Amino acid sequence: MRLAERIADEDILPDARQGQQDRIAPPALRTSDEYVTALIAEVDALPVSLQGLADARRIGASLALIVDAMRARFGVDLLPRGQPLHLRRAMIVGDPAVLGAFRQLLADVPSGRGAKGAVRAAASQYLDEAAMQCLPDYAAVYEAALEEAELHAITITDNSRDPGPDEPTRGYRPLRAGPRARGERDDLADRG
Repeated sequence: MRLAERIADEDILPDARQGQQDRIAPPALRTSDEYVTALIAEVDALPVSLQGLADARRIGASLALIVDAMRARFGVDLLPRGQPLHLRRAMIVGDPAVLGAFRQLLADVPSGRGAKGAVRAAASQYLDEAAMQCLPDYAAVYEAALEEAELHAITITDNSRDPGPDEPTRGYRPLRAGPRARGERDDLADRG
């Protein structure tokens, strides 16, 4: 692939460039075919678990690099070769136990400062955001975990001081304000 990139970047005549591309295409296709075959061979062994989902993401990312490069450099579409991976991944994400484990994983992310980033990092080991948008149950779990992390990141500090002997206490304030507020409401009702 790197050789194909270098050829594309070289300042040579188009006919010479095409000749070089034609010479490197067969070995590149053979090597990429072997690599894709090895990746797809791992698919059947993926467990229906969070680990299987993480492995499917890893295999998919590796496969996408090769598929994109072969399409861009040689016009070859290897995407259909990834069908077994897509089917296995659909089986894994469709399992309720995997969804429950994903929910628990995100719930167990430590709260506090940086919690939203930690939730994103934990979720991205299993699904990227684009994939999550295609999976409403996973997207809902992810969004709920982000909201929960955001709420837990809020720090509430009590900066109040002890009241002096001549200041009303917390319990006294509503007692004093209540009748006055009711009286003002009654005055407004009488005017209206």
